[in-house]
Amino acid sequence: MLLLGLLFVLSCDEENPVEPDTTTPTVSIQSPVSGETVTEVVTISVLTQDNIDISKVEFFVDDSLDYTDLESPYEYDWNTLEVEDGEHIVKVISYDTSDNSTTSQPIILNVDNLDSESPSIIVQSPISGETLSDEVLISVSTQDNEGIGKVEFFINDSLYFTDYESPYEYTWNTLSEDNGSYDINVISYDNSNNFSESGNITINILNTIDSSEVCNNQYSNIDGSLLSCDTDCFESDGNCYHLNDLNVLENLQQSFESLSNTTLLEIGSQEWIEGRLT
Repeated sequence: MLLLGLLFVLSCDEENPVEPDTTTPTVSIQSPVSGETVTEVVTISVLTQDNIDISKVEFFVDDSLDYTDLESPYEYDWNTLEVEDGEHIVKVISYDTSDNSTTSQPIILNVDNLDSESPSIIVQSPISGETLSDEVLISVSTQDNEGIGKVEFFINDSLYFTDYESPYEYTWNTLSEDNGSYDINVISYDNSNNFSESGNITINILNTIDSSEVCNNQYSNIDGSLLSCDTDCFESDGNCYHLNDLNVLENLQQSFESLSNTTLLEIGSQEWIEGRLT
């Protein structure tokens, strides 16, 4: 009985044989699109379908197999830093469970990892034209598509400081400088050594020097009628002031018109004004 049943099954299989799967899958690269410029890591996404099922998708770059994906979604994170800049051909091959395969239409991608974009930079403070003294904070705002490497601070074309970390700023001690006009220029460099300059801003330094510390030696004539001071200092109303004390100089200038008896006294290379207010 069992033998008769087996013969019946075999007879049915011969009459209705199972046809092999010859249908190939469909496949296309969804992103990126051909002609696109890519950098660093780019995800290559694929759409593939089959009448039965997909078994794997192979990703080729310039005809070399880079990656095989066995599960949906079928995609590959391509690290373009491992290849030279320029054009590269990408294609994929999709296989179904019967090992039928289809090759996608290739796409051309332009790899450009050489950064040519310069950073932007603005000096936020001080403001051009300001008159400042003591310590001056020079702060800048700088941005770049890949990151800032360093910021250099120049004063009158001399490099004073280099800052490697944000916030990018420099505290300039102007007490060691002469009073006068100064040009500040800041240069920002990105990680690819592209750079931009802020352009000069001009500020004025005006530090009032304490006459009691700088001009502490006073000399009187024998008759006590004239008070003279150290070199680089001048006398006014019985006190000695440093020549850089411009605030005092401005006050004296207003009173010079009232001087009725003026005598020039040269001490070293300096000329002094001694007078008596009427």
